[in-house]
Amino acid sequence: MHCFIQFTGDFSSFSPLSLTSTLDIQGGTVQIFGNPLLVGNSSAGAARVVNLQITNGATLSASAGATIVSGGTLAVAADFVLNSSLTANGGKIRPLADTTFPSDTTLARGGVILDSNGFSSTFSGAFSGVGALTKIGSGTCGYLHKSE
Repeated sequence: MHCFIQFTGDFSSFSPLSLTSTLDIQGGTVQIFGNPLLVGNSSAGAARVVNLQITNGATLSASAGATIVSGGTLAVAADFVLNSSLTANGGKIRPLADTTFPSDTTLARGGVILDSNGFSSTFSGAFSGVGALTKIGSGTCGYLHKSE
């Protein structure tokens, strides 16, 4: 059974959000204040969803950042907006169309798997950290960050 919460308009939360399935943001802006948003299997005291999908020009703003952890998938369309820092410590990123990832990304020890899903993925933000980005699937992956 597929179970998810879907937002098509604006939503703000000052309380921890905890879902054991998918948060599907299909437009508008979702704001998470206070705790970081964890995407994956984690019992830490934070806002948590197992899978996060951002489509139709939707915006996610997590004031304490977003972290993908083991078991989690961040699925994004070409027109998504992530107004948060992104940390990857396990889990997957899965584009749903040719996509540019503009945010700086910290690759923690667990790194991240990019399941290119047959699409072109371009990272234009800076990478930092000790982890790795591993690409799987057909499609391409590019990096366009310019050092200052």
